[in-house]
Amino acid sequence: MTSTQTKTSEKIINSLNNNLTRVEKNCMHQSVGANSLWSLASGNYKEWLSQLLPTTRIIIEPKINGLPIALIYRDGILANAISSSGEDKKNELSLIQNVPKSIPIGKAIHIRGQLYGTSNTTIDTQRLTTGFNREAISQRAGLAFCSFQIINSNLNHFQSLQALKNLGFNIPQTEFTHYTSEVELYKKLWIESRLFKEYPTNGIVLKINSRKFQKQLGESKTCPRWSYAIKKY
Repeated sequence: MTSTQTKTSEKIINSLNNNLTRVEKNCMHQSVGANSLWSLASGNYKEWLSQLLPTTRIIIEPKINGLPIALIYRDGILANAISSSGEDKKNELSLIQNVPKSIPIGKAIHIRGQLYGTSNTTIDTQRLTTGFNREAISQRAGLAFCSFQIINSNLNHFQSLQALKNLGFNIPQTEFTHYTSEVELYKKLWIESRLFKEYPTNGIVLKINSRKFQKQLGESKTCPRWSYAIKKY
């Protein structure tokens, strides 16, 4: 890594440190359990888009088929890995090679992501994640973790992804729009298997980039209002 890259990385991590919101230890499960592993709204995405300004910046990510996991780091050390069922899978996640065991962040940080099979088939992902859930150690070699979001951050979504990358996490391939009408093009590319081919996907995910706008839209009891999934059927 060059000195310029090192300085850029340090700048990104410092920005993240300054934008992390405080999370109380006794609120750990409330903040990273069911509330952070929502399902995504899907269906009439055109209606969702129609509520936005045409120039709203949208980040497009693969909807990876796998097992949702929320990671908790305290004092830079992996402390917990909570599944959507509320179970702590830290010991199992520690065996996944691309999950950092420590990061250069002193504050508590909560990260949302997806565990999936690297063979890029939905059937294999289901087999491997089921084996992971049942603590079948032999099934873990073909699994990887992709981090999508820093739950307790005030950074814009793209900035959060770049911070995760600089912390050593795998992040998804992304595309972004200048106009909301461009979503149709990315949907077409995905359906034709010309986009996000390296993942076992069952759709694409639209996420509003602006953290300020995300907060304005808020969340329902089941899903964030600032994100929407498009499925093939």
